[in-house]
Amino acid sequence: MSIIIMILLLSFLILVHEAGHFMAARMLGIKVDKFGFGLPIGPTLWSKKIGDVEVLVHACLLGGYVAFPDDDKDSDLPLDSKDRFVNRPVWQRMIVISAGVIANIITAILLVMFTATVWGKLPSGNYQIFINNITAEKTESIWDSGLKKNDKIIRINGSDIRSTYAISLYSKNSARYDGKINKDFASDMLNKLKKLNPSVSADKIIANEVKINLPNTETIEPQLQIGDEELKGYAPYKNNEIQLSEEQIKLRDKIQQKEFYISDGSYTLKDIAYALSDGLKPVNITVLRKGKEINLKPVYPNKDGIMGISMAAKQDLVETKNPVICLFTAYGSYSAEKFLLKICMVLLLSQKLAVM
Repeated sequence: MSIIIMILLLSFLILVHEAGHFMAARMLGIKVDKFGFGLPIGPTLWSKKIGDVEVLVHACLLGGYVAFPDDDKDSDLPLDSKDRFVNRPVWQRMIVISAGVIANIITAILLVMFTATVWGKLPSGNYQIFINNITAEKTESIWDSGLKKNDKIIRINGSDIRSTYAISLYSKNSARYDGKINKDFASDMLNKLKKLNPSVSADKIIANEVKINLPNTETIEPQLQIGDEELKGYAPYKNNEIQLSEEQIKLRDKIQQKEFYISDGSYTLKDIAYALSDGLKPVNITVLRKGKEINLKPVYPNKDGIMGISMAAKQDLVETKNPVICLFTAYGSYSAEKFLLKICMVLLLSQKLAVM
């Protein structure tokens, strides 16, 4: 059923798109040979000449199309005829081409306004996230965090949480010992190593049997920060962390939670700084419980970036009292840039689906 509904919606989108081309062309006095309901695949169920336009209904009722004299290779119109679309002024051609997309946008807005007016509310795109259960193994840190069933997650690492996607994004990118490190954090780690080992060069291989003092990393936990644009899905999250080499990962496993390292003549001080920078990445969760905000103890996702919780999402609905208010409600939460971006996406989709 979902597939059928999707096909019907796409067909409607294409038909509206082509109707936009058709109406704009007729308003400008541009000749149109055919307007087809469905695609010209298989038999034609019905056709009739209405004025100088042939209207057709095809067996393959998916979308539609508009045919100009230019599309007919056997057309007897002279090549320089003003009835040919290609011979029309550029501004007229631009209007006809753009009219399909404009028709899609207007239709979408009208449908939103109609739905909001009848229903009396619109989805806001923001969700309230509640905890159903903790599903992690008993050894995982989530059990010691203080999280309880029915807690509402409102912030993670200082970011407002309005979707399960935002929680998953934080969890996935906070996986422990994932071989990725923050550049600034690694730079700070290198400076700590230099202070503890002032006679050792940062970029030269450390001689064999040299003792390297290591900083205490137990309390050093770089907290991941993800921007609001990425958390809402407006922009893809770009992980700017540095990927450790296989040798650096091996070194990481050797020196974890140690006070010093005896060089084997294979690594630089920079390699050691990188290895020490790959560790636990806390997910600091703030929940709302019985009207009170509570900061939980840090949670550390496993190596696969999973915290081990099941969630329930309840979308916030915005009341709409009339068509004008519902229009502003539908798009008022977006900035001008976001609204233009949405329009551009509709334009691209419409042009790809259009059949002319």
